[in-house]
Amino acid sequence: MFNPAKDLNWVWKTVSGNTGVLSAMGLVGATTLKIAKQIIKTSKYDDLAKEGERRLCIYFLPSRPRINNLRTPEMIQLECHVPHRESMKAYETIGAVHTALQGKLINGKVFEYAGQLGELATAPGYFCAGIRYKYHGSI
Repeated sequence: MFNPAKDLNWVWKTVSGNTGVLSAMGLVGATTLKIAKQIIKTSKYDDLAKEGERRLCIYFLPSRPRINNLRTPEMIQLECHVPHRESMKAYETIGAVHTALQGKLINGKVFEYAGQLGELATAPGYFCAGIRYKYHGSI
């Protein structure tokens, strides 16, 4: 059933509850509030991060068109922003995200890898790597 907010919340819960992701993000043992400030459900943020902080952004991309609109291919993107000197931590985080999401049934939908995005634009002094997943939603 079409419920993007629920889908996004499920992805956030799956990723933010994964010990591999939390470890790569430096959030093992962190409070829920701290995790929610560093693993966010949007591509936009007012401030990147405090010195040394990492940020994981989770957000939707436009749906893919199909002849049959009853099952629409949906796309979700995850980006990890880290201080530039920790660039490999971004890839480590993306790898942990892949383990957490690939082939998983999340909110009744199977998430499938749709490609690594490599290095992406980010704020000065930071490095960003991303990954995409697709799933089929129904209206």
